[in-house]
Parts: sequence; structure tokens; C-alpha cells
Amino acid sequence: MNDFSGGDWIVEALKLFEQSSVLRRMFYAVVVIGLLWGIAEVLPGVAQLIGVLNG
Repeated sequence: MNDFSGGDWIVEALKLFEQSSVLRRMFYAVVVIGLLWGIAEVLPGVAQLIGVLNG
């Protein structure tokens, strides 16, 4: 049984992240998907702003 104190779980998670290439790829995939989703949400507003600025 592991008896982690407050910050020990963060250290262990970072060690696992450092050692596991699969975990890193999953993390990067989630980050990329999040960025793409955010860009997709912002694009219509940017297009509308450009349309207003072009008159």
C-alpha cells in the first residue's frame, strides 16, 4: 500500500510521465485536440470581425 503525502503523488505522476512514451503521446493528443477545439470555437468570431472591419 502506498502512503503518499500531499505532493508525492505529483512527483510519482511526473516520473511515470517521463518514463511512459504512450502516456506522453496521449497527453499531447489531448492537448492538440483541445487547441483545435478552441481554435474552431474562435474562428467564426474572427471571420465576423474581419467582415465588419472590411466593411
